[in-house]
Amino acid sequence: MKYLINTTTTMKPYNNKNWWIDGEIITPKTIEAETITEALKKYQKNVLEKHYISISDNAIKQKQPMYIDTVNGAIQTGFVITGKTEFEDRENYKWSTQYIDLWIDIQIVKNPFLEQNAKIFVNAIKTIALKPDNLDNLECYLSYHFTEWLEKFANTPGKLAGELKNFAEMEI
Repeated sequence: MKYLINTTTTMKPYNNKNWWIDGEIITPKTIEAETITEALKKYQKNVLEKHYISISDNAIKQKQPMYIDTVNGAIQTGFVITGKTEFEDRENYKWSTQYIDLWIDIQIVKNPFLEQNAKIFVNAIKTIALKPDNLDNLECYLSYHFTEWLEKFANTPGKLAGELKNFAEMEI
């Protein structure tokens, strides 16, 4: 699954008068993972490498749900996670570690064309299953031309769905 993670970064309330951080310091991330937990682990590593913001494993465990209000009530859209980073203390000429909040909005990225192709593909399977002659025709054709067919005519989800639909709709 593909997740789009947008982050707004804020200082903790107890130190937001002393320090400032750009709310958009963490750029949007597209992360492929099987679960949200796996996506957060990858996010944790990426944020450290690219933005020098550390998120501990404990902070991931202690994440708090983030909600938005809708006409149907509040829905969870992500998490608030504590991170830490270094700030330059220009008055004392040193670096200061400060804790920050990461407001992480998580969306699942879906390709509408893949959904449409999946529907065409499954409908073609249902249709061809009811037409034994068409199924035999498909099997015969593929037994001689499977590799070429895949390379030329069925090398994308859309082409594969279309080809199977054509075999299902043939009048034999």
